[in-house]
Amino acid sequence: PILDHNLGFFESLNDLKEITLLGHSLGDVDFPYFKAIVENVRNVDDLIWNFSYYSDNDIKNIRRFCRHLNIPQGKNVRHFKMSDIKR
Repeated sequence: PILDHNLGFFESLNDLKEITLLGHSLGDVDFPYFKAIVENVRNVDDLIWNFSYYSDNDIKNIRRFCRHLNIPQGKNVRHFKMSDIKR
């Protein structure tokens, strides 16, 4: 599948320090790809996750996503409203 064909890309993420997700649904179909990121980052406990959101329901999905991937939710997770992005 797609993940296997792009294994080299995921393996190249070992020094990733920060990831920003814009307008992402964080659906179950996406978990294998984000899991591959988490598994390939050397200092995953220091990885900063920036999540955009539209509504309070999106915050719930972000929390579920973080729990599912064991992403520490303290200083490592940031939220920002899509409407706050300046063009």
